[in-house]
Amino acid sequence: GRAGESRDQQRGFGGSTAGNPVLAGWASSGLPRHSVQLFGSLQIPRWASIDAFGRIASGRRYTPLVSGDINGDGFFNDRAYVFDPTAVAATPAFATGLRSLFASAPASASECLRAQLSKIAERNSCNGPWTQSLNMAVTLDPNRFGFGGRGSISLVVTNVLGAADQLLHGSSKLRYWGTAGTPDATLLNVRGFDAGAQQFRYDVNPSFGSTRASVATGRLPFVVALDVRLRLGPDRDVLELRSFVRTRPGDGVALLDAAQIKERLDKDAQNNFEDVAKRAKPLNLTPQQVATLGKLAEQFNKYRDSVYVDLAKYLVTLKGNYKNVVAKRRWHDAFVSIAHVYVLNGPQVRSMLTEEQFASLPPDMTAFFDMDETQFRQFMATASFGSLMELITGEGPD
Repeated sequence: GRAGESRDQQRGFGGSTAGNPVLAGWASSGLPRHSVQLFGSLQIPRWASIDAFGRIASGRRYTPLVSGDINGDGFFNDRAYVFDPTAVAATPAFATGLRSLFASAPASASECLRAQLSKIAERNSCNGPWTQSLNMAVTLDPNRFGFGGRGSISLVVTNVLGAADQLLHGSSKLRYWGTAGTPDATLLNVRGFDAGAQQFRYDVNPSFGSTRASVATGRLPFVVALDVRLRLGPDRDVLELRSFVRTRPGDGVALLDAAQIKERLDKDAQNNFEDVAKRAKPLNLTPQQVATLGKLAEQFNKYRDSVYVDLAKYLVTLKGNYKNVVAKRRWHDAFVSIAHVYVLNGPQVRSMLTEEQFASLPPDMTAFFDMDETQFRQFMATASFGSLMELITGEGPD
């Protein structure tokens, strides 16, 4: 078979037959040889994200068939004999039908038949047209519209290509974009049996290889749907915040003060710059690399400490009332700003380390170093409080 082609073996009872359905033969499986998945995302900070999902695939292969059971096995799956128009001059109408089909059929169908003149067609020897699809989704920023982690609103657009086809060509001249048409596989229609010549009489199907009938009946509609999701019950973000600052046996107070909150924030706090430097020996880091990582680690600790101090002071002023949008936003933004330090210094860390050194680090240590601004915003827009805490401090709420 050709490179990249999937092949399988079938008997006539499981697919198509050239006469004896018991015989097994190898042929193309009929699956598309090429398939390309496309995904694109556009972020509009603090407003929405626009995602597009597309697919382009080569056509499925099909077999020229006879519309009837000519071998008597009870199945309508007999492969057609491809007559040569010049060899059936004794039946002018049939020859004319063949010549007309070769001239009017889709190029791939006509080429397929011409390559098999004067013999029984091979299984899956013809190739259908390429297909394409495109869907889109517009999702509003849940934080801007007050949903937080409790829900989302999305505008889902199905079959964008179908809408473009309708808009550009009108309903009377559709090109059927976005619809996967199935070629008409019937080449010959049985019209009787000539007992004297011991052969069937056929008519040519003028629609062989055409997808018009299938796309007209199976045309995919252009659909715009509004998808609204809302999770009922307690606010997860508020529960995580309360869990973090709730008092425990031994605290000796009803509410934590700023120093106690700061102490909890500092507990097991991670510093990825320090963690990379600690791997100096297995990574074969140079003294200069270790020194640079040390400076970055020191700057990171100072910045994180200032953020924690401000956050702790603010949480104390709430006096246990954490169920408000401002509190959640302050909490979220504090951890986002800390993680952003990794992203800002990511290019320096990447350029300082060799590809082999960077690849040897654990993924959870290098995730932010490897993100650009767009990826970072997209990730943080949907991250829960608990996941943010785990990424920055090394542990989530108890």
